[in-house]
Amino acid sequence: MRTLGRYVLQEEIGRGSMGTVFKASDPMIERTVAVKTINALQIQDGSAEPRRRFLREAKAAGRLSHPCIVTIYDVGEFADTAYIVMELLEGVR
Repeated sequence: MRTLGRYVLQEEIGRGSMGTVFKASDPMIERTVAVKTINALQIQDGSAEPRRRFLREAKAAGRLSHPCIVTIYDVGEFADTAYIVMELLEGVR
């Protein structure tokens, strides 16, 4: 299994214009989470703007508290990957 910092990525559960979302586990607190990562192809052109926009999204979402918005647990960068760790909500596709 792949890791991203302390998070163990288990499976890809979504993909969007900015990146990929994985179901993951946080072994420190034994919790299943969702980890959204920035798409590496977005930053290969040398532009820092996609990463700044991604981290700005994390900060904005982290300040919100509402039953219909997932909770942000962590944000960071590991190697060349920026990520947001959030509450995992199980649903149907």
